[in-house]
Amino acid sequence: MTRVSPGLVATPVARLRCASRLRGFARPMRALEMLASGTAVTTIALDLGYENVSAFIAMFRRTFGVTPTQYFAELVPDRKEP
Repeated sequence: MTRVSPGLVATPVARLRCASRLRGFARPMRALEMLASGTAVTTIALDLGYENVSAFIAMFRRTFGVTPTQYFAELVPDRKEP
């Protein structure tokens, strides 16, 4: 038998989906902050709990449509790569 939290039963499915999306977007947003501060991509990937840099870059590309390097090359042309 599985226990279900009483609050969970009363929560509409749409609200649960929204909360899940927000949690899923927290790491990409933190990545942007860290990249903007000059933190290396490898450091960000490991600090945010990605298994490797490739997994982090794949997430970044799915979320923002470009790699971290491309993002800052296009949107922040004055920024030098760490």
